[in-house]
Amino acid sequence: MIPFSYHAISKFVRQSIPKNIYWNIGFFIIFTSCFTYLFNLYDLSKLKPTTVSVFINLQPVIATICALITESDSLNLIKISATVIIFLGVYLVTKQVEKSTK
Repeated sequence: MIPFSYHAISKFVRQSIPKNIYWNIGFFIIFTSCFTYLFNLYDLSKLKPTTVSVFINLQPVIATICALITESDSLNLIKISATVIIFLGVYLVTKQVEKSTK
């Protein structure tokens, strides 16, 4: 990300961020990222990998639905296209492959 964000990072003033934002960033990193991956590892020990992959792939769709319900985001063509592609991927993962008898 550095090549794409260097211009913005070079103008970043750390002292301008309120102290409570650091708590929000820490909460986001620890709870929504680390715990999610730990739960995914735990899930893999209890469920089939396809079930866990379906859940992982549907997380952006669930997040978008929650954002739309709370009116903190709007629906556009990119989100609709991404959702269709995600459901296509979920379908391909869960589709039963027919075994040929040779």
